[in-house]
Amino acid sequence: MRVLQRPQIEDIMLGAGFLGSGGGRSPEQGKMLVEYVLSIADEVALADPEEVPADAMVAVVGGMGSPVAALEKGIFDAHTRAFEALERAVGCQFSYVI
Repeated sequence: MRVLQRPQIEDIMLGAGFLGSGGGRSPEQGKMLVEYVLSIADEVALADPEEVPADAMVAVVGGMGSPVAALEKGIFDAHTRAFEALERAVGCQFSYVI
């Protein structure tokens, strides 16, 4: 497992936005997302799929819609709330997030 530092996370955010997989959002919104993630996470780690145990609990978190609308409506943490609700619903903590 490799712990990512801020510059690496920012590079991923910029690359995802450039390649269109970031929903076409602006770099400023991406920077806000990086700040949010780093404010709630002790660290951001990147795991090789080979490192993930076969019985590990893994969740996929995604979103759709306008990032601008999410920011305007104050629901920037929707992914976090959905993830936590899923953990409560299935009664376990996820070890990995895709």
